[in-house]
Amino acid sequence: MARQRNTGDDSLELLLDTICNMFGGIVLIAILLAVLSQQSGRQARPDPKTPQATEQEVKEQTARLAFLSNELVRVEQALEAQNKKAAPVPGVTAEELDRIRSEIERLGIACETERQRQKTLDSEIDRLTKEIAEMNSRRTAMQTRNVRVPSAKSVDKRTVFAVVKGGSLYVLSDMSGSHGPGMRPFNPAICTERRGTVSGTRALQLALRADAVGQPVPAANEAVSGPFGELLAHTDVQQELVSLIVYADSFAAFNRIKDRLVAKGIGYNWRPLKDGDAIPPIVDGKPEEL
Repeated sequence: MARQRNTGDDSLELLLDTICNMFGGIVLIAILLAVLSQQSGRQARPDPKTPQATEQEVKEQTARLAFLSNELVRVEQALEAQNKKAAPVPGVTAEELDRIRSEIERLGIACETERQRQKTLDSEIDRLTKEIAEMNSRRTAMQTRNVRVPSAKSVDKRTVFAVVKGGSLYVLSDMSGSHGPGMRPFNPAICTERRGTVSGTRALQLALRADAVGQPVPAANEAVSGPFGELLAHTDVQQELVSLIVYADSFAAFNRIKDRLVAKGIGYNWRPLKDGDAIPPIVDGKPEEL
């Protein structure tokens, strides 16, 4: 850009060089003419004390003068051609040229600034992308947990039903005392019953009552009482097992319940449900999916 900005100055310098060269050539021709005229005068009035120039010397001087004149013409033509190449655009003033050069320089600086800003943004995007990937990896690692999904197998034990939802335990079966043969009745204060059929087999559909009150699951170092304590105390280890319906918001509470059941030697199975899913119907004393 600096080279474009000095184009006008270079043109003026070339013009000045041309004028100086022309003036020098004129001076040189004048001197040569003066010398020749003096020599002619001397030939007109020969001085007996001064040796006369021979005809050969005059021819040599004349030839040299012609050579110098031709060189001067050649130099002037070369300078004129160079000035034509560097001449400004017709119809464009010097002020407009300066303005255009200034605008080009400004745009060049703006482009360079934009390139630097783009490089900075690219670096920042790369850094944020790496941080997001690292955070996603951490979140995945935190959310990933090993769970033991019970395998389907035939059991002859009676089932005691409970729901783990919202961090609380809802014992659906009546655990007020020991029970004889057959499945325990359900607690009407906790759930409602609706009988029907599934694939031609009689089934029982349970649902938590809207006013049902669950028991918050105590921590490992806290005493157990209430419905959870009755579940642990009155479940027949030989004849009964606990079936837990676990909603997605209560896996931590489920783990605490599971640890208590294992400590008591009570068998259990469990089924995970999404928030809002209904309790699967009970067919032949076992929860089945519709």
